[in-house]
Amino acid sequence: MLRTYVYRIILASAVICLIGAASIHGETPKFGEISDEEWAMGAPDQYPDAKAVVIFDEGLHVLGKRAFYRHVRIKIISKEGSEYVAEIEVDLFRGDKIKNLKAHTITPDGKKHEVKEFFNKTVDQEDVLAFTFPTIQDGYILEYKYKIERKYYGIKPWYFQSETFTKRSSYTVEMHDYENHTPIFINIPVHIRKAVEEELKTDDGTVIDFSMELTDLLPAKPEPLMGARMDNMMAVIFRYTGYVTGWNDIGEWIDEYIESEVHTSQKDFKKAADSICAGIEDTEQKIKKLYDFVACEIVTDDDLEQVDKPSDILKAKKGRTYEKNILLVELLKSQDLPAKPLYIGTRKEYGKINVDIRNLSQFNRVLCYLEHDTANYVLDPGARCAIYPYPEANDLADQALLIDGEESRLFDIPHRPRINGTDLMSTIHVDAEGAAVCSTTIVIKGYSMEKWREKQLDSLSAEKLAEDLLEDVEVEFEILNAVLNEDLEKDRYLFDLVLKLPEFASIMDGNFFLTPCLMPVEDNPFAGDIRNFPVDFNFTFRSKHHIQVYLPENMVVADVPRNMYQTMQGGKFTRKVLTDGNAVDIKSELDIKRASFPTKVYKDVKELFDIISQSSLDQVLATAVEENAGDL
Repeated sequence: MLRTYVYRIILASAVICLIGAASIHGETPKFGEISDEEWAMGAPDQYPDAKAVVIFDEGLHVLGKRAFYRHVRIKIISKEGSEYVAEIEVDLFRGDKIKNLKAHTITPDGKKHEVKEFFNKTVDQEDVLAFTFPTIQDGYILEYKYKIERKYYGIKPWYFQSETFTKRSSYTVEMHDYENHTPIFINIPVHIRKAVEEELKTDDGTVIDFSMELTDLLPAKPEPLMGARMDNMMAVIFRYTGYVTGWNDIGEWIDEYIESEVHTSQKDFKKAADSICAGIEDTEQKIKKLYDFVACEIVTDDDLEQVDKPSDILKAKKGRTYEKNILLVELLKSQDLPAKPLYIGTRKEYGKINVDIRNLSQFNRVLCYLEHDTANYVLDPGARCAIYPYPEANDLADQALLIDGEESRLFDIPHRPRINGTDLMSTIHVDAEGAAVCSTTIVIKGYSMEKWREKQLDSLSAEKLAEDLLEDVEVEFEILNAVLNEDLEKDRYLFDLVLKLPEFASIMDGNFFLTPCLMPVEDNPFAGDIRNFPVDFNFTFRSKHHIQVYLPENMVVADVPRNMYQTMQGGKFTRKVLTDGNAVDIKSELDIKRASFPTKVYKDVKELFDIISQSSLDQVLATAVEENAGDL
């Protein structure tokens, strides 16, 4: 899937002036006219594994007219390249209108197959217009172009890379000299940073034509546990340098904007909150009651159109994530609790806030923040898997923009500490035929509950959850019992399993060979030797496995896996193995003390997880007592 990244903001700059800017278009390829060189293009030498190549990606932003133009041409090298480009998504912010959208597939014989169907959807809380190309084969060329008429003023960031190799990416911005925007270059090495600025005199005054082109760009492909995607791509972002002098100016304007949206609904908010909290005196209980109402009683539906009046979601009992979280802010405020909106960049997309880029392009989610007595609340009732009083793991940004009128500011988010990880305790009884019964309890804690909670919310049974958990177990098994219990007061799930393992031990010449660890202490998501983005677990965690195996009484444990102690900066894996006659006791523990790791230590992270995976395959050997007379 190829995503067209645009300005991910809730509000743009507050300047609302429309001017006529002269169009300064350079010589650009005409839509549908393909050169012989493009038809002959294959996988580039710099990236011979390319399945598709972006021949060019051209963007033009005319600031005064609030118009953005884009033209993209892609060559399919092999059919597998369709996974990157089969569906195109164009992000649209509220009020944006897309015009003159054309898309087609061109076959080597010159025939053009036009895209005729376009559909709207929501992705990551953003409105998206999407379409698919009608046919994709080796050697085909895909092409599309469009214009976006923007409701809000401001220059969209331009990301030069895509998920496949890009031959040429260029961005042009036209603005008057008094429009006060300065480019900031992100992750672009100085030696290839060849931006050009020209001043042109027009009837409307001096127009600045900024343009930049990069060539032969390696892909920014999705990676397991990818963190801060947008912050690690080559980009040019424009900072407004006019009347906005600091983050407090931006926050104050956002505050005024939100107030203009909600002021007509204040009485409705007050009435609803009074009803929800009727008879409740304890403040903590009020906060939770209002949170539960918004999280559970108001359905999250990010495919909805923007509501005309915020209180309408109280009547419809459904709303988008942004509106739900603002609703919680307003309900709390109506009860004299000083809640405030909190603008963050989620961990998957963004990293640290660049304080020099004073616009909202670094933020893509709004949370509810409340300080009461000595407690801090960072709440996201619109998040599907959040568990009160915590947000989702992807919300665990270090910094945020707190919206508080003139006191708006960047600040470090005081996230509540939370114990995360899994504890697995298994007891395995092996019979004389090598079959076994395994009784297991898994305690899933803190943010580690999210993947389980998502499946649970999809109404999967405990048995189906067990099947998903055991899908990589290589020995044959039968689930005799599976029970999942919530214990949210202790911030954990309890998963009890009983398994029948008909061929748990292999028997050869009376000896038993068995692999006691049915699964590693943590799955290994790292396959490639090269990493382009940070590894982000989102949170620190500790996972433990304690496995006890009891063999038949006429057996004795003869050989066991070695003890292990493997460390790296920010992580540690240990294993301790004990034996006692026919029993073996294995304790494994993984302790990840950092939420994220930079690419420079990826080799160490991968090595640690490779060792964990390999250790789970280590075997135990047991022999008959008669063959070891006198031992032990």
